[in-house]
Order: sequence, then structure tokens, then C-alpha cells
Amino acid sequence: MMDRCRFFAIVCGVGLVLVFLLGNPGKTSWGLDASAAEREGLRKIKQNDVPFVISMPGSYHMAENLTVGDPQVVAAILVDADVTIDLQGFTITGPGKGPSCATELRGFGVNTTVRSNVTVRNGVVTSFCNVGVHLPGTNNPVENVKVVQCGSDGIFVGSNSVVRHNQVAYCFNGVTVDSWTGKRRNDSIRRTACW
Repeated sequence: MMDRCRFFAIVCGVGLVLVFLLGNPGKTSWGLDASAAEREGLRKIKQNDVPFVISMPGSYHMAENLTVGDPQVVAAILVDADVTIDLQGFTITGPGKGPSCATELRGFGVNTTVRSNVTVRNGVVTSFCNVGVHLPGTNNPVENVKVVQCGSDGIFVGSNSVVRHNQVAYCFNGVTVDSWTGKRRNDSIRRTACW
């Protein structure tokens, strides 16, 4: 009996020493330990990264609110690969709408060229000259996003895209689907002119 107790004490002691020497990998801001975040390929988006260009597939998470002060910036987040962007309840705020909004090809909150399988969810996009969430490719879900005060469409998606549980207010157009095959469900959409 004494040998089992001694063995257990030694194992526990060695474990504590290893934890002390190797340290705790810590937690990321979204609640996963660092090694799990690395395994899952999760990447943070922070203010000092704006404009944030995504060129690798994977999952991206906002770590704080983002503000774009320069109306010449094409987009706060420019997507060039198949990705998931979780805004995590944070807000992307643009520079507002000015007199050049009608002619500018700038001023998007989240923008992609024609790409597929880009998901944007769980946050707010506001005060952009052009489109709040612009995903013209196919199979691009937009979920639980509130878009307010954009000079063009609040949300623009391509065919076979699902747009659900979103709110769009004070944008020139609410939700635009580039093809009739897109699906829109459970949205609270209010179309109100911005100008």
C-alpha cells in the first residue's frame, strides 16, 4: 500500500515540475489554448492590421473593433481566399459617406473579388461609402451581421449564398443577390435611402 502512495506522489510531483518548467500555453482571446488555435489555423484581426488582406484559407476572428479613417482605403478586410471571418460581436466602422460615394470603387467593409465559400458572421459593419459586406462569388453565407449606413448595398452576395438573421438599415439597398438562385431567410431588412 505504501508503494502505491509513494508512486502516486512521485507521478504528481513530476507532473507539477513539468507544468512549472514548461509553462501553461495560455488562452487566446476566443477561449482556445494557443496550441489548439494553431492547430485550427485561427488568426486574429486587430486595428493595427487595417486594411487586413486575407490571402490564405482558414478561420479569422476579430479581436477588437476596427476603424477605417481614410476614404481611399478599398476595404477594412479584403478577402482573397476561401475563409470564415467571425466578427465576434465587434464593429467595423468606415469613414462615412462623402460626396464622391457614387463614383468611388472604394469604401467597403468586407470585400472580395469573385471568390467562393467566404463566410462573414456575428458583428456590425457601419458607415462605408460603398457596400458593407460585398461577396459576389458563390456559396458565401452572411449570418448575424448588422449593416448600417452604407452608400450602396448593405449586403451583396452571389449565387447559392445564404443570407440569414441579418439586419440592414439606412443603406441605399438592403440585400442584393447577384443571381436568383441565392437564398434569403429570416432577415429583418429595412430599405432607407442614405442621402
